[in-house]
Amino acid sequence: MQTMDRSAAARIEDEHVAALRSRVVSALGAYHSAIDKMTDRLEFDQRSKGRVEELLAEATPMLDIARLMDPAARRQAMDVAEDRVRKARHDLRRTMFLLAEAEGSSLTEIARAWQVSRQLVSRMTREIG
Repeated sequence: MQTMDRSAAARIEDEHVAALRSRVVSALGAYHSAIDKMTDRLEFDQRSKGRVEELLAEATPMLDIARLMDPAARRQAMDVAEDRVRKARHDLRRTMFLLAEAEGSSLTEIARAWQVSRQLVSRMTREIG
């Protein structure tokens, strides 16, 4: 079996690092998109606060206000937004860890830079997906 020459191996490594850099950029975009959606959700709830205050000032019964505001749907929408941010953040961190590792950083160095445990870095860099 013929071994790969050094320049071919370096080229493959460079391509791998370039691909990971591209994935970090994509993951960063997805993270900021999730944050934007979460911000929209929070701003919607903030605007609703004024309406609730008006209804309270008008002595509207709390159950009537709750029926108008549909708290279950609001809670579900907030949960979805939070989950998107959490998943996007996880994907971004994992991709950044993979890039740092591909660039030659040790798991310990990565953990120190992100101020997380080495075990977390190890687990995240070994995830499939």
